[in-house]
Amino acid sequence: MNLKIFNKTNNKVAIDDRGPSQTAEGKAQTVPNTPLSPTVTPVALDLHELGDDLANMDLGLSPNAASPSRRDRVKTMGQKNQDAATEERIKRNTDSMLEDAVIANHLKKRLQIRFEQLTKKTLMNTTFSDFILAEIREGSRAKESAMVTDEEKAKASDLAIKAAMEGYFSNMDESMLKAAKGLFMESLEREEFSKDSLLCKQNDVGDKLFVLEIGTVDYIVNGQVAGSSKDGAVFGELSLIYGVKRQCDIKATTDCVCWSLSALAFKRIQAITARENLKTSKSKIMTKFGKQASTLSEDQEVAKKIEAKIPFEDLKLLSVVGQGTFGAVYIAASKSLPKESFALKRMSKSSIVDRDNEKRVLIERNALLAMQNDGGCPFIISLMGTYQDKDCVYFLTECVQGGNLISYMIDQDILSHSESMFFVYNIAKALIHCHNQGYIHRDIKPENCLIDKDGYIKLCDFGMAKRLPCTVVLPNGGTEVVRLAFTMCGTPEFMAPEFVLSTGYDKGVDLWALGCIMVEMYSGRGPFDFDGDLKKTFKAVCLIGMGRKTLDLPKQLKKKGMEAAGTFAKSLLISAKDRIGVDDSLELLNHQYFEGLPKEEVNSKAFKPPYVPKVKNARDASNFKQDGEAPKEDPIEPFTGDSSWCDNF
Repeated sequence: MNLKIFNKTNNKVAIDDRGPSQTAEGKAQTVPNTPLSPTVTPVALDLHELGDDLANMDLGLSPNAASPSRRDRVKTMGQKNQDAATEERIKRNTDSMLEDAVIANHLKKRLQIRFEQLTKKTLMNTTFSDFILAEIREGSRAKESAMVTDEEKAKASDLAIKAAMEGYFSNMDESMLKAAKGLFMESLEREEFSKDSLLCKQNDVGDKLFVLEIGTVDYIVNGQVAGSSKDGAVFGELSLIYGVKRQCDIKATTDCVCWSLSALAFKRIQAITARENLKTSKSKIMTKFGKQASTLSEDQEVAKKIEAKIPFEDLKLLSVVGQGTFGAVYIAASKSLPKESFALKRMSKSSIVDRDNEKRVLIERNALLAMQNDGGCPFIISLMGTYQDKDCVYFLTECVQGGNLISYMIDQDILSHSESMFFVYNIAKALIHCHNQGYIHRDIKPENCLIDKDGYIKLCDFGMAKRLPCTVVLPNGGTEVVRLAFTMCGTPEFMAPEFVLSTGYDKGVDLWALGCIMVEMYSGRGPFDFDGDLKKTFKAVCLIGMGRKTLDLPKQLKKKGMEAAGTFAKSLLISAKDRIGVDDSLELLNHQYFEGLPKEEVNSKAFKPPYVPKVKNARDASNFKQDGEAPKEDPIEPFTGDSSWCDNF
């Protein structure tokens, strides 16, 4: 539910989403309407090499002058920016107040250039290993092996593609092979192995494919040499593609130089190649069959038919309580249920279609529907029905009258331990249910956590949600399961390292954001809020994500008796592979931090929360007012286009 109560700090970065963004000068700049824009292609970075120099790295972001903190920006938004924000929202598709796509483009380009520079430096200017020095003295071509050429890398890419891709994607045309080769060349890394080194170990879970450029290796099964290979051999592809264990030891019988492709890089190539293949196939189908083919892509989202229990004609709009990207949110009453109230979000079809966001609206709708599975979740807002008329589509949800979490955090400045623990548990339960239904939220922040009249959290705004894992249908009729996403989106202060580095992410990004909220509750400031300086924010996030640094806890979490809270925060704000709750959600809820909280009572809402908002009656909208004034609604632009995408609303 996209309840942007005051549209306070909806500072989002979205690379792959379509639509104009704002430059530093305030002029509209169009983000390329392609999934593989050269300036925003995710880069498979060598994290260790990048980490060595990241502290001195220029991310290409202009230095910021002194600017207020994130909370101050929330406080001062107010009515004076209302008209400007309204005009901007009609133009944009992300609620962004930052120069989001421009910043992201600069960051991507700088990271890619830096990666290329580091690669060259590593291979050409580093101190040679002992075996390279020995080979140079003997006058062999070992020096050449340390000097990378495009031809050598292209040759290795061709061999890797033949082993890994042509057997994986059938009927790859010339353009797809060329695109795949470019991805392989970007992702391959050069490695040196001394004589008698073990490249692969039998029965290990393989995470690399190797292309042998120089040298010879033996294949050893149960201690016996079963074969050997020399220059040009490719091995390890079965483990990489199908996840099977290594079938033998692979031992270097001479000093060797290899090209390697990691499992993460291969998964990224799989996802991008499958997406491009699907896009090409869909284009051909659309040409032949027109509207018989799906007008949506990647996730193949469709508007599932649901029957609203309350007829649209039965609803009466009472007051505006918030504004979203494409319209306003109202408190509504039903003629047949006069004592109850609901929230009705009205979205302009013109704004949605102009920004190519039909798919995004369908994903939000389907995500909210999925949240009702398994009996629903008391910590996630409930969808009651959807409707449409000539100019708008509507989402009807339960009415949550206590305001949002960010408003309460600003009022209190710093929350008590009992309040923080209670709210963190509520959000954690909501995330676990969301992930169990096959979605990641991707925009977890206090603004998207509403407080109901009983004091419990209701997670809302699934406009950035992503179905993951998702199944992509390939042109040959087969399917490909994509387990990682690469779109950079969300709010900068809550973005996980996997977002920034484009190494691929899953539900762990939501848990990172939970850690950011937790730290802000205790300290009054987010752990990566540097007064709007995104350069510092991204640098700090990257260093923690790569394991080069650990979270510096605020003083409130270093006090005696707060050890469990500090440990829990650190276990959330850590590299993806070590983040708590990614592999086992019970590990998250059973952490020592939640000891003393009556979980069963909280789960059934029998526990009295530390804070209960003041709500006079079922139609009270006072908790949604800012500076004593209620939000204003935007005018609706008439729609004359094709509404077939929302036929089932």
